[in-house]
Amino acid sequence: MTTPDNISTTAGYTALTIVSPLMFGDDSKDQDRALWDGSGQVGCVCDGVSSSPDSAEAARLVTLFAPALFNGNTHERLAMLCDLLMIQRRQCQDSDTVFFPEGTSPAMQDILRKVVKQKRADSFQTTMIAARFITEEKVVLADVIKCGDSAFFAFTSQGQLLTSSLAFPSNPKNDKEQTKFSSVPKNIYFGPGDEILIRVEGPLCQYPDLADQAEIKAEHTKNWLVCSPVDGSDEDDKTRNENLLELKVLSLSPSDRLLVPRYLYGKELTCRNREYRSLRYSSAIRPIFSAESIASIIRFGKRSSSTLVLPDHFYCGCFDSFRDRFPPQTQFILCSDGFYRCFSNWQQLWTWLQENAAGLNDNDQRETILEQLHADLHAKSSDDDISFIWVQPNTEGGD
Repeated sequence: MTTPDNISTTAGYTALTIVSPLMFGDDSKDQDRALWDGSGQVGCVCDGVSSSPDSAEAARLVTLFAPALFNGNTHERLAMLCDLLMIQRRQCQDSDTVFFPEGTSPAMQDILRKVVKQKRADSFQTTMIAARFITEEKVVLADVIKCGDSAFFAFTSQGQLLTSSLAFPSNPKNDKEQTKFSSVPKNIYFGPGDEILIRVEGPLCQYPDLADQAEIKAEHTKNWLVCSPVDGSDEDDKTRNENLLELKVLSLSPSDRLLVPRYLYGKELTCRNREYRSLRYSSAIRPIFSAESIASIIRFGKRSSSTLVLPDHFYCGCFDSFRDRFPPQTQFILCSDGFYRCFSNWQQLWTWLQENAAGLNDNDQRETILEQLHADLHAKSSDDDISFIWVQPNTEGGD
């Protein structure tokens, strides 16, 4: 019997490893990485942070290093891994390479250069869920390391959920410590005569909730873009703040959204495969402030706009490392949030795995199954990279 390329087997457990980049929508991601080390019985799934430069490389480095995390002092080895990511970040920051589209004005080049430098300060960020499985006569031991919203599930062979990392919070020491490691950009002021840099998130027709808030009819949404403010001018913030009421200046944070009509789109800029535009103020632009935004509601829990990440949150102790015990024949899932958000609850997740087990193990059927899963996720909220490792008892006995 032949084994598909993404199946690894040992005497203890066999693992199906799936990494499927985003298929639908205008974004380009491919920032998830997953690895199963059969000899060490270690699995790791990492989800590179979309807003973080070089996050795919961070995810790759962490998955490659994961088997070594469990050989010795886990905390010391995780510290070494995070130090490596920080070294990579500093090298990224030291790079002066920034490319501009032809015809970009010097003023906009300065803004874009500053944005790139600021983004590189948060480069090489990734979530992680990693686990080592030790099979004993009457118990399976699972050593788990977790940072961020990637998840761990354990099921009985009959499909009952034994535990999930989604059922308990991550381990931030306190809000003050966590805030230390999060950058809080200053507000961007946008009023008459101003020009700011915006990032294009997509056409409004893909954001029906925002269209409803702005009272824009469905037939007109194709003529609007949803954008995020990125940076503005270097004018004196204090002076602008004193004149906010007089000038009716918008005070924007990066989490706010701007709905921009087609005729105001401005010049297109591209940086690291993301689309940006220079935007001049107009009262026709409609702001949607983050406090009023409607979050996606999923019974697995609301998707947060931020998550804990390596390397940053390791240094304040905001990660989980624990050992758990499970009965023989327990099955485990390590996955990114892109996978579990495809489902409303764990029952749906388990049912999908059972119904598609044969197809996922078949090279000819796997792509079709995953394409349908991406389509379902896209229709539900927005598409995402989907990655998971399904760890199952090896009934064939291994080598």
